[in-house]
Amino acid sequence: MFGRTVPGPLQLVKSAWLQETYFSSAKQNVVEFILNIRKRLRHALDLASTHADRERSKAKVWCDRRTRLRTFRPGDKILVLMPMPGKPLHAKYHGPYTVEQQLGPVDYVICTPDRRKTKMVCHVNLLKPYHKRESGGSFHFLGSGKHRLLRRSSLPPTSTTLQASRVAGLY
Repeated sequence: MFGRTVPGPLQLVKSAWLQETYFSSAKQNVVEFILNIRKRLRHALDLASTHADRERSKAKVWCDRRTRLRTFRPGDKILVLMPMPGKPLHAKYHGPYTVEQQLGPVDYVICTPDRRKTKMVCHVNLLKPYHKRESGGSFHFLGSGKHRLLRRSSLPPTSTTLQASRVAGLY
C-alpha cells in the first residue's frame, strides 16, 4: 500500500522474536487502557480522601476552640431561638420555657404552651439558659440636663439616691 508492504501477523511475531520492533512503543489496547485508568483513579481517590480527612480534623479543631458543653436538666427554664410570628426569616429568643426531657446529647424536648405546637424538639444551639432578673434595687442618675440616664443598681438605696429618686418622681 502506497509503495510499502503491509506486515502480516507472522511477520509481526517474527520481528518481535528477533526484537526488530518493540511492542512497548505500540499503543495500548482498550482493556489495558481501562485497567490503567481505574488504577490511577483509585490512587487519586485515596489521596483525596486522606487530604479531606486531614483538612476536616483541622477545621474541627478550629471550630471547637471556643465551644463549651451546654446541658440542661428537665425543669430548667430556658430561652429558645425561634422565628418571629409573621416574619419567618427573622428570629429572636422567646420564653422562658421549660425543658421536658433530653432526647440525646444535643436534643431536648421543650414545653411551649403559648405556641401552636405545645412541645418542640430543639437542638442545644437554639437554647440558652434563662436568668430571672432580681426585683428591687434603686436607680442612679448619670449625667445632667434634659436627657438623664438611669442605671439600675442592686445596692440598697442611700440618701443621695433617694433624694435623686424623689426628684425624678420614682419614690
